[in-house]
Amino acid sequence: MSRYGSYTVETEPSVAPEQWSREALSSTGTAGNSQLSVGSVCTTELPRFNNEAQRILRVRISPDQALTSSSVSLSVHRSSIYTPLDKLRGQFRVLVLKEGLWDDPIVCKLAIQSLGDNLQNYAALSYTWNDPVDATQIEREGHHYIKVNHDRYFKISINLLHALGHLRHPTEPKMIWIDAICINQRDILERNHQVDIMKEIYRGANPVISWLGPSYHHSPSVMALVNQVHPIDNSSRKREMILLALRYSKFNFLQAYTSILKRAYWYRTWIIQEVFSATRLFIQCGSDIVLWQALVSFQQFLTAECFDEVWDPDARRWVPPMDGNHRWVRFGYITRTQLAEVVSDADRFTNLAVLRDLRKVSPNDEEEERLRRQRTLDRLLFDNWDAIATNPLDKVFAIFRLASDGDQYGIQVDYDSDVNAVNRLYTNIIKRFIHMYGNLSIILPRRTQNPDHRLPSWCPDWSITTPASRMGNWQDAYPFQVSSNSWDYFASGYQLPAQVWYNNNNTGQSMYVNGFRLDLIHHESNDEPDCYIEETIPRRRSNNFIRTLLCFFPSDPETQTIRRQATDFEKWYAMHRRELHAGFSRETTVTQSIPLGNEAFLDYCTKKHEEFFWVLHRATHLFTDEQPKASRTANTRHLLRRWRRNCNIPSGYAARRRSNVMGGGLKEVVREMGEVKINEIYTCFFTTKNGFMGLGPEGLEERDLVVILRGCGFPVVLRREGPSAFRIIGACYLAGFMFGEFWSGGWGERVGEETFEIC
Repeated sequence: MSRYGSYTVETEPSVAPEQWSREALSSTGTAGNSQLSVGSVCTTELPRFNNEAQRILRVRISPDQALTSSSVSLSVHRSSIYTPLDKLRGQFRVLVLKEGLWDDPIVCKLAIQSLGDNLQNYAALSYTWNDPVDATQIEREGHHYIKVNHDRYFKISINLLHALGHLRHPTEPKMIWIDAICINQRDILERNHQVDIMKEIYRGANPVISWLGPSYHHSPSVMALVNQVHPIDNSSRKREMILLALRYSKFNFLQAYTSILKRAYWYRTWIIQEVFSATRLFIQCGSDIVLWQALVSFQQFLTAECFDEVWDPDARRWVPPMDGNHRWVRFGYITRTQLAEVVSDADRFTNLAVLRDLRKVSPNDEEEERLRRQRTLDRLLFDNWDAIATNPLDKVFAIFRLASDGDQYGIQVDYDSDVNAVNRLYTNIIKRFIHMYGNLSIILPRRTQNPDHRLPSWCPDWSITTPASRMGNWQDAYPFQVSSNSWDYFASGYQLPAQVWYNNNNTGQSMYVNGFRLDLIHHESNDEPDCYIEETIPRRRSNNFIRTLLCFFPSDPETQTIRRQATDFEKWYAMHRRELHAGFSRETTVTQSIPLGNEAFLDYCTKKHEEFFWVLHRATHLFTDEQPKASRTANTRHLLRRWRRNCNIPSGYAARRRSNVMGGGLKEVVREMGEVKINEIYTCFFTTKNGFMGLGPEGLEERDLVVILRGCGFPVVLRREGPSAFRIIGACYLAGFMFGEFWSGGWGERVGEETFEIC
């Protein structure tokens, strides 16, 4: 079944192909709809070139390779269109597409080329497969076939059929590499080899065409605007052109733009390698073509308008992004919220643009190292977690060649039908990463696992494309982030690499890792019952002057008491306050980390009061700047000062009567912090038996274990699985333990190291 299905598209003037395109970019849609069908479109005269992309997208071939009615020189097997390839010479096939008009049958042949051996000019198609290739079934009436090697019929998907119809030249044959046709998909050995050299194939192509599919939902108008805006450097002029599009379009322009960037093409796993490897890259949607960089620049401009401050030349000052004076907002065509949604909907395209930008040559060693760290295999796998692949092995095979450390994993492309193939590939990546870097961060990201893969809890399942968080891939992989000028979390310390080994059975499902047992979960907010707060608020004054004057009735009281349900932050605060005495008692008698006495209790309460501030700050800020202190922003320092000033510390340990309700001054600070901004899956507030507090993944249970593992930047929550093994629940934020305090605070000397079996 085709992902696109059957298309109903806006009717456009239909003309024969001119190089890669059938119509000029300036053509506009007409009223009415029609069913898109290859072979049913009439032809008109050829248009002239209207932009650079149309003019240079031209791949010619030598006359001896041209396919004519009397010359088909490629020998074929009787039962196949494919001849064997020489792997040692790096051979691959290209499709020679015969010239023809739009309604002519598609006829082509296969030719063989070798990498680095007088490589002739060819193009490569990047697209989404849709229907599977079936070379045994001939479907003559559905127009889902092409004629290959003179008299052999080859079934293709409807999406590829549309692409060939648009790419075909009317007077000259073309050479195009298309994986579905040029690779014998039934030959596993050939498939393995061709996938292994696919990066070089796309790198050698000139150009690579990103085929988005047929034109629909007013895509010609959007593509035309992108082409018109791209060469303009003046930002004011760009804003004016987009304003005109918003004002005079007879359709919702932003919805049409979003429709282009939400097409199925952007979610295909294999395009990651194809886009990254391409030397020259163009985007084609129906007959319309734009430069890759043109669409990237357009998206960057919209993002900057939405989130960056803008210089106002009249006021001679920087103004907030898209405030009420912004012309798009002032004329009522768009709001900042609407534009932010449009920008965020393009996350897959944005990820590809960032990755392609990482190919640039770095000016110095420091920049080279920064680029290398952004292109490690673990980073690429998590950044593209939502990319779709029919075969789970492709989630790795399509990406590992792009990684800066990909060669160190020893990955061999092998489409083995063994049921454990996915398990072996994924777990071997985890093991190799830990061995190379001594870091356990790769085992922490959580997402539902496919039970067919039988993966242990310490191995993420990269085949699951649906994000657990509404915020997408990045928040699933990195739920707790720090700002660029702050320290990364290093709960286990910088100089403590992971110590890991595995069991000796055939599956290798258990990981043994050294660490430190810190505490048990005592209470967590998800299981806390709803609590209610009584508070006094000013009464709305009524006009009771006459009643008061005549003394018939007493005047209304100035205030009134209401009972309302506590907010999440107020519930967290009540949980934290209830644990003060118990936590102090545990630290003085069990761990003996602090002395007895009222003064020690006041210091303990002050410390916990500030730790709770950082829990709230962590929840309400996507990027925190907790440490080092010198790098905290002015806003963070201001909030912290007010939080300290409004603390409600018990007068002494014996003062059992204390308020667990957040005071007015603290409520004002919380109100300024705003709503939860981090991954909503990791906003379960918890307290431990020793009085620690933090944020963890949903599904926490009482008596879950909080541990510090060697080589792990975060504390980890484990749950017992059987008599001796544990299962990973996820990473957590534990106030007072994120920056090596486990060692600087002396906990490492009081808590013994042990080995945890994680299954």
